Amino acid sequence: MLGEAAAHGIRLDQRETQKQLKMLDDVDGQPELGMMHNESKKLGWRIAGLIPRRVFVNDKKCLAWRWPNSAHPRVIPEEASIHESVQDRMNDADAKYTSKLPKKYHIVQTMPWDLPSV
Repeated sequence: MLGEAAAHGIRLDQRETQKQLKMLDDVDGQPELGMMHNESKKLGWRIAGLIPRRVFVNDKKCLAWRWPNSAHPRVIPEEASIHESVQDRMNDADAKYTSKLPKKYHIVQTMPWDLPSV
């Protein structure tokens, strides 16, 4: 998000930006390898997933209770564009990442709004 904001003219203090990214567990300029991505596996979030919640059911056009409130896998279509950070995370042995990518996909390189390293 910081990169997108900078591309639209917001001025950023580069030292403070790097300090904040380090606090988010950005591993050597690679946030996709940071522990923040594993936050949902902690006990507190798993317990929170047991609390029922109301959701809008599009087919019936009404609200309904849903339980458990757990994560559901996304279906990524064939020929999807995948950011290069996903590939970096898949290649990291410590990330314990299981690939659920389609058989055919395209790697998208760094976007122009990505924050440049300082």
